[in-house]
Amino acid sequence: MQITLIPIRPEDIQTASDLLFEASEWAPRTPVNMDPVPILFAQNSVWLTAVTEDKEVVGIVGVHGISFPDRSGELACGVVPKWRTQGLAKTLADLLHTYCFDTLNLHRLTSTCLQDSPMSKVAFACNLVLEGRGCHSRFKNGEWLDTLSFALLNPREV
Repeated sequence: MQITLIPIRPEDIQTASDLLFEASEWAPRTPVNMDPVPILFAQNSVWLTAVTEDKEVVGIVGVHGISFPDRSGELACGVVPKWRTQGLAKTLADLLHTYCFDTLNLHRLTSTCLQDSPMSKVAFACNLVLEGRGCHSRFKNGEWLDTLSFALLNPREV
């Protein structure tokens, strides 16, 4: 199956919003009144829809908090429930990395997430470098969890 990233379409906004809201469950800090829509429309973010050859949506990826002077941004990746457990998160993340380096000309990508979260598993699978750990940063389901900070540099510039 071939996956392509396309600019997010109006009909994809609800899916993106749902995936971002779901991801907030694994945010490094407990979200309060998390409304994903402003994140999707922030000027310093780029969001893309991942589609199959038949244009079926398999996920949403994006980079937010982009600093063009520093050429850096924070990664986000979500897979539609129907397509989960098929290894697509790594595929989508790899496509996003390529897009960020080749199209946006970014130098550094980061991912900040909770230990054992879906995003941390993707970060490890994509060989992002674990740069730091914030110990006991979020209390979730009766236990303290650490925040993990990952980064990936543009391979053409290392």
